[in-house]
Amino acid sequence: MDVKRVSLKVYDTKLEESAYKSARKCSTTPSNKFENVYVVGNEGHEPDPVLDAGNSWWGVIYDQEDTPNVYRSEISSFANMAWDTRKKVGCAIVDCSGKTHVVCHYEPTKGKQIYKIGKQCTGCKSYGSNACVYGLCDA
Repeated sequence: MDVKRVSLKVYDTKLEESAYKSARKCSTTPSNKFENVYVVGNEGHEPDPVLDAGNSWWGVIYDQEDTPNVYRSEISSFANMAWDTRKKVGCAIVDCSGKTHVVCHYEPTKGKQIYKIGKQCTGCKSYGSNACVYGLCDA
């Protein structure tokens, strides 16, 4: 994916608290558009449910047709992770009747483009930095 800038995320304990409150409800669907939810059964699941959740949320983009500028609710988990102006994330893991619920909350961003297409890290200067780490701008 060629993106001009996507920021490294900073972990935020306030977002973790809100993710924990939401995770305790044991819902299988996001409660708002700034939330990702991943549920896995405890039997035979991956040893790292957070890594598995992240791979699942990011991976939905690969199953989509290449149609730019079209909203699709099924890629909201990817959008939450990729949004270039979101710099904060907080997550929680809760056991819900034998299933592991991973919930992450992201810093809200209103009405802005998710990212701009271009060579990786060419937009890092707008963060006040030229640092590029693993294709992400180090804000």
